[in-house]
Amino acid sequence: MTDARNGKAAAVEINLDRSQIVANGKTREVRTGSTVSEFIESLGLDAARTIVELNGEPLERNRFKETKLAPGARIEIAQMVGGG
Repeated sequence: MTDARNGKAAAVEINLDRSQIVANGKTREVRTGSTVSEFIESLGLDAARTIVELNGEPLERNRFKETKLAPGARIEIAQMVGGG
């Protein structure tokens, strides 16, 4: 890529350590290779009380630790709340 102002090559910053996902409708950055479990933990949520839909499909809780978030993944997270 060339900078039109001075004809020199323009620096393009690419961070291979970070990926973008969409979580509950908002674009978020995560470490590339993060699992669903790691992402939930980074939000301060308890995975045992969390329901996840990944790319439009329900994700079983026992798969949170093994399922990686690919760049562009769409994740919906809901936390169960008890009351009485």
